[in-house]
Amino acid sequence: MSEILSQQPQNVSDFLLRSSCLLRLNAQLCDSMLNIQGSAKILDHLYRANLFITPLDNEHSWYRY
Repeated sequence: MSEILSQQPQNVSDFLLRSSCLLRLNAQLCDSMLNIQGSAKILDHLYRANLFITPLDNEHSWYRY
């Protein structure tokens, strides 16, 4: 896991670490909780790279780690 995290851009590894306490996550929740913008882009990156997240719906709006 630390190997994969070290290969990610700083904003992605920060996102992963700070949102890891969530049981379910979506872009709006992450933006609000982490006080950032752009969570949708990060979640899409994680999904496409097959890194840590699994979609919970067909629209890929909710995920879990």
